[in-house]
Amino acid sequence: RRVGADLGDLDADGSAVGFGRVPGAFGDVEGLVDGAVDMRGLSVHFLLDVDGTIYQTLDVTERAWHATKANSRSVGIEIAQIGAYPPGEPETLDTWHDTDAKGTFITFPGWLGDGGVRTPNFVARPARDQRIRGVIQGRELEQYDFTDEQYESLIRLTAALNAALPEIRLDYPRDATGDLLTQAMTGDDFDAFTGLIAHYHIQTNKIDPGPAFDWDRVVNGARSLRAQPAPSAPRPASRNRRR
Repeated sequence: RRVGADLGDLDADGSAVGFGRVPGAFGDVEGLVDGAVDMRGLSVHFLLDVDGTIYQTLDVTERAWHATKANSRSVGIEIAQIGAYPPGEPETLDTWHDTDAKGTFITFPGWLGDGGVRTPNFVARPARDQRIRGVIQGRELEQYDFTDEQYESLIRLTAALNAALPEIRLDYPRDATGDLLTQAMTGDDFDAFTGLIAHYHIQTNKIDPGPAFDWDRVVNGARSLRAQPAPSAPRPASRNRRR
């Protein structure tokens, strides 16, 4: 048991899955967990690396400290990715990405070495080659997409969690027009919602997993594995656009 976990304290219905983001790669999982848990008092159930490797650090019956008011009713998944930034501030995105004949790929700063990715000689490439621009919490941001390997693993993990905890609906928060909600939910809406949520749906000071995250790919993929119909009148995961 670590300080970031409360054993046996997750609500029995397990009514939400929260998607967050951690910079970089998870090669040194023990070091990452030690840093996040022992130094910051945080924890999460699953870590998803750029090659699609899933690391489980807590049983889903245990409460993790990862999303403030959602801790007692959610399963937390942190996804390795450098994140989103305001347009015109490209330094971080440029540092972590480069291009070759096949398109954009992820690079790791020297202090990370090869990133510690579990798959030998793995080259991580965003699922979409260009930066994606969109609005989160009223702020315009741009970001590279997550990798195909991350999406495929996340789809399978999400479907498995839905099978184990059926109160977790395979859908995301939507606004009055049926589009993805791109800001924090109000108190009543949050209390009533069961399904897949972003960190930014919980806290106004968060923007992860960012505007590039393809919600429909995850929802529709998980529903297909669970033999469930797609949500009624599905809409693209955004009005987000490529730069």
